[in-house]
Amino acid sequence: MSETVEEENPNYVQCLICKRYFQYLNTIHLKTHGYTTLDYMEEFPGAPLQSRVMVEEHMNQMEDYVIPQFLIDQRAEGLREWWRSPAGLAKRKNMSEHPIAGRR
Repeated sequence: MSETVEEENPNYVQCLICKRYFQYLNTIHLKTHGYTTLDYMEEFPGAPLQSRVMVEEHMNQMEDYVIPQFLIDQRAEGLREWWRSPAGLAKRKNMSEHPIAGRR
């Protein structure tokens, strides 16, 4: 049999102060022990604050929001082209004449 519930059930992480199990350790729970998240991390370096399942869920959610690098590169190149274009030049000229934005 394994030593911890985390190994048996990745849905939970143990609070190393009270030994209870949670999906994640939030600031409200840590406050009941007089700890902030930073205090807990300093007291128990490397101790997880979220269960493995929660970490995986968050990683999967983040994949939906990550912008692929090629789209960033395309956008940057598009902005460079616009900046050099007559429209970009006109916009910069108008900005330099703006009473607030044109101040230096």
